[in-house]
Amino acid sequence: MHRIYRQASTVWACLGCATNAEHSEAAIALLPHLGQVGRLLDQQPLPRWTTARQTPESMGLPSYSSLISGHIQRIVCNDWFRRAWAVQEFALAKDGTFLYGSHEIHTAVTEDAVVFRHRLEALRDTRGLKLPTGIVAGSRGTVRIRRLIANERLNSINANRSIPNHLLGTLVYMTESHEFSEPRDRILGILGFLEGYAATELAIRLSNDTSIVSSYT
Repeated sequence: MHRIYRQASTVWACLGCATNAEHSEAAIALLPHLGQVGRLLDQQPLPRWTTARQTPESMGLPSYSSLISGHIQRIVCNDWFRRAWAVQEFALAKDGTFLYGSHEIHTAVTEDAVVFRHRLEALRDTRGLKLPTGIVAGSRGTVRIRRLIANERLNSINANRSIPNHLLGTLVYMTESHEFSEPRDRILGILGFLEGYAATELAIRLSNDTSIVSSYT
């Protein structure tokens, strides 16, 4: 299947139903700004985080308890990002679009919001307490895998391929928190991210009949 995914120009991924059109539209509109705020906080040293007493509202974001923030949470911390097979088809395609209810969200709109959202833990409420930001490790990993694959594709075009075992090691690290149906799928799912030449250079020959022990050794 990974060969088909690599030939796809665009993949659509459904992130679920939007329960309120007004709030979901507002949440989607805020995604670029959320990414900008997260990137800004990422550039600040940790001491400034703890002394600035910045709040979501002071940074142009809704309070964490708001319904709009709930929709943002459902988009950028969606369980979809933790499913390795789904991530594979999305990362290997040349472009991607998320569907949230009746709304389309281009991947470029979500990437910075997903990657930098964990930096919003620097924002405090009016009592100076940290605001919960949800589990975003799987989401960040998905975006980084997509960027890694895009870079690998570019290097391949320029005949400047990366070392396959380094790429494989990076993918193993990035997918350690992703979900698979069975142990064998963790191996086959990760190998699907590699170009055919990479598996050949690494002398990897696996099939659906390969035992679990052989797959991991």
